[in-house]
Amino acid sequence: MPQIELLDGHVENVSSIYNACDCHITTTGAEGFGMPLLESMACGLMSIAPNYSGQLDFMNENNSLLIDTKLRNARPVEQYWTFNPKSKIGQPDKQHTIELMHKAVNEYDSLMEKFKPNMEAMVDKFSWINATKMIIAATQGDIPHYIPGTYKMPR
Repeated sequence: MPQIELLDGHVENVSSIYNACDCHITTTGAEGFGMPLLESMACGLMSIAPNYSGQLDFMNENNSLLIDTKLRNARPVEQYWTFNPKSKIGQPDKQHTIELMHKAVNEYDSLMEKFKPNMEAMVDKFSWINATKMIIAATQGDIPHYIPGTYKMPR
């Protein structure tokens, strides 16, 4: 069995946690971006996450293991501001999660050989300087799927 440590206090340097691990796994149902996953890539960790939501801005089959995920209705406690019965959330497949965890252990070296260049490229692409440039481009309407005013709130 792997060693599991529960941290319930302040951590001065989060990279020390990443550097003590071999893999970062999350089964989140929805993320705006998934910064901890990008941070773990920056520390050279293999990442396993749902094939759904914000982390797909930088995670793909060339730099991580993606869990099969289906959409389901989001429960009221899974929504931040107000309940919307039409809201959806990802539901990662438990069996596929288990399979990918085994794959991460059994094929670690070959997977990391494949993933490492692509992980480094994504970390560079989403550096703070580049992220700032993308935010400015998005607010100026230079990124088609982020054109201001095109998102309509459901009623």
